[in-house]
Amino acid sequence: MYPKCIQQWALSLTWAVSIFQGVRATESLANGVELRIMPVGDSITHGYQGGSINIDGNGYRRQLWWNIKDNTKNFVGSQMSGNLPDPYSEGYDGAIIADIATFINGSLSSMRPNVVLIHAGTNDMNRPIDPDNAPERLGAMIDEVVSICPDAAVLVAEIITTNDTAAAELGQKYNAAIPGVVSSRADDGKKVLLVDMSSLLTTAELTDGIHPTDEGYGKMANAWFAGIQEAAQKGWIKEPVPLSKAPTGSGCSAVPVWNPIDEIAVGEGSANLWFADLDGDGKDDYIMLDNNGAATAYLNAGPTGPGGQIWDSQGEVMKSVGAEATQVRFADINGDGKADYLVVHDNGTVNCWINERSGDTGIFTWTAQGQIVTGHGHDGPGVIFADINGDGVDDYLWVSELGEVTVYLNDASNPPKWISQEEEK
Repeated sequence: MYPKCIQQWALSLTWAVSIFQGVRATESLANGVELRIMPVGDSITHGYQGGSINIDGNGYRRQLWWNIKDNTKNFVGSQMSGNLPDPYSEGYDGAIIADIATFINGSLSSMRPNVVLIHAGTNDMNRPIDPDNAPERLGAMIDEVVSICPDAAVLVAEIITTNDTAAAELGQKYNAAIPGVVSSRADDGKKVLLVDMSSLLTTAELTDGIHPTDEGYGKMANAWFAGIQEAAQKGWIKEPVPLSKAPTGSGCSAVPVWNPIDEIAVGEGSANLWFADLDGDGKDDYIMLDNNGAATAYLNAGPTGPGGQIWDSQGEVMKSVGAEATQVRFADINGDGKADYLVVHDNGTVNCWINERSGDTGIFTWTAQGQIVTGHGHDGPGVIFADINGDGVDDYLWVSELGEVTVYLNDASNPPKWISQEEEK
């Protein structure tokens, strides 16, 4: 038996040979201009579940990096995953087209890519969320990219296949509309190009029915590279717009980029927006509630640099339990460092679902506790939760219309007992 390091080297070599098939070494593209590339999409762009140490969170970006040989290349974005010299993208796990369109706005403006790669719509089909109008949403996102970066070549892919029969059928219908979405922009003089990935992969090249294997990601990279070559041949790729600060990329710290909160929560109102620590890492995460109380979360993955922040999309983490968004609270009831899901009824009684998210798998599970507070005679709208005495568990507070506060301390038992305090102001 060969040493493990040699085995891994041999496996890596085999993998590299297999995915390099059909890709030939080329001279520089577009007369050797710098390629400032922004990959845009969901978890597939982020590089989720490649299947081996060779991908390691890079997704198709790894192979694309090596395909581009004779140009200075710079992958840019506010999200970071993988171990490339440029591990950046605008790939958001679990994000639908509307999410992605909101998230990329700031990065487009601050980083000004000259090549944009869009693979989006998988989650719109899988969940599904208004799949019939997904082509229209994709078109609106393309228009956003072109408006902010009119100098960029915008490559738009038909989405790869999935194992789920219903989602695959929706995906086929969606893919059939994408050439028209692209051609209508191209015919109008926009630098928008179709990259056909609709039949690029088989279901055998998916690790979990959605995300590609290493070989699948390699095929995606080769398709993107062919698209970049075509855009270069059309004369669409020019030197990128000079920036006052270096964009996120090799050897540079990240440009400060915040996804604007007011845009993310448009139309929902403050009652539907929460910050609470869902994964117990000590940082508050971003939570949006729909009107029926279902929660979509974006984990706080920390700063990209001075003033910048990464929000890692988790998709829907809690389904509706029949409560309105205005009745939902998030508070740490059992002191494990993770915010639990609470429903405060109009009479002040509270039902609780304990957050038992696994640190190993990242999967959110919620264990129903039933009613944990009897109400104490207070109306629900005045109920909030906060750790008053610093013991690591949140307490039950009722705030009157005059701002007077009545406190019931959480004794951290299971189920918790609530110890009345004198009225505090």
